[in-house]
Amino acid sequence: MKTKTVNALKDLYISNGGSLSDVITINNIPDMIERISDISLINNLTVESPDAELEVFGVKVKVLQQNIMDVNGVIYGIVFNQETALWDSGPLAGTGIFIALKINADFKFDKIKVGLVPSATDMAPVELDEDMIVVFKLITPEAYQPISQKVKIIVTINGVDYIKYYTLAFLNVD
Repeated sequence: MKTKTVNALKDLYISNGGSLSDVITINNIPDMIERISDISLINNLTVESPDAELEVFGVKVKVLQQNIMDVNGVIYGIVFNQETALWDSGPLAGTGIFIALKINADFKFDKIKVGLVPSATDMAPVELDEDMIVVFKLITPEAYQPISQKVKIIVTINGVDYIKYYTLAFLNVD
């Protein structure tokens, strides 16, 4: 009976977005309940726009975007095509479209890393600092095509990485 319950809990964990490799070696009910509890925290993670008047790297958020919101893992809103470079160097240098996001996690975690998939620069996800704000330069899509990238958030809780994706395909480029 115990094995059936542990296997059922593993199935529940996987159906909530967990990976079998995270729990394959777990053989007891309390450890499985802890893992399910951890992954349910990730499902409470939210993404939003920082305040429009906030300056990120010297540029106000309202210059980059408008009405950015997360609805069940889909990011909606408007991002503005910057025809003049806002930053002179680094991964944000040059013209293009950018998005600023604030990650909200009202639970205990070891660390959070955020990146884009695919990444235009092959840059690995970066660990967030205390303001939980990240700015990305997006790959400019062909005319009338959606943005193909997704935001990848990796949350580490008790040494286990949990991954959540947010699609950008419904952003409007202005």
